[in-house]
Amino acid sequence: MEIHEISFFEEFECIGGKCKQTCCEGWQIPLSDDDLERFMDTKGLLKLKIMAAISEGEPKVFNSDCYRCPFHNRHGLCDMQRKRGHDFIPEVCRSYPRFVRNYGEFAERYIDLSCIAGARLFMKHAHDLHCVIRDGDSDCALSVTNDDTDFLRALIKDRTDMTAALLSAASFEDLIYTLNTIDSYAIHIQNAYLKGDPDHIHSLSFASFKASSNASAASGFG
Repeated sequence: MEIHEISFFEEFECIGGKCKQTCCEGWQIPLSDDDLERFMDTKGLLKLKIMAAISEGEPKVFNSDCYRCPFHNRHGLCDMQRKRGHDFIPEVCRSYPRFVRNYGEFAERYIDLSCIAGARLFMKHAHDLHCVIRDGDSDCALSVTNDDTDFLRALIKDRTDMTAALLSAASFEDLIYTLNTIDSYAIHIQNAYLKGDPDHIHSLSFASFKASSNASAASGFG
């Protein structure tokens, strides 16, 4: 399969206890079946603490109250990782902020910008944002249920045009205007799709929508 990977993907390193906005706080930590099986096979006090930390309902999670993971210690590190190693911690903790999407025809690998270290890498490479394309395995199941490849290609084309528009913004005001235009276009296409017109995206690309918006804005100031 063709893999599209952001160029700085392999550069990511967690900053651990130095992180001022830890991913161990503020959201639930979903547990996979493999996680649960691995945790059930452990023993001693660690197993007792793990069992106490797992939510009672479904799906199974750590940190169900979205406060702070019970394994996040005062040094900003993971007690579970410290005791049993990186491969023992939940799958989502091992992968974040890396994420993979398998679209069938190809897969993508990116770094989520909700992570401080990931955002720093993005800014470091902002002058040269590109994907490295290579062959490989997606490492995840199919991420979509829609098998309309033409629709997928139209979405990818629009995303490319949106990215180019953002990168070409000449000022803060221009950037805000472009973001608002992207938002308006997304709402427009979504509403058309919900009304039973999935082909509308083929007749109105983002580039065309932006051009018409620019023309309307120019006439409004004339």
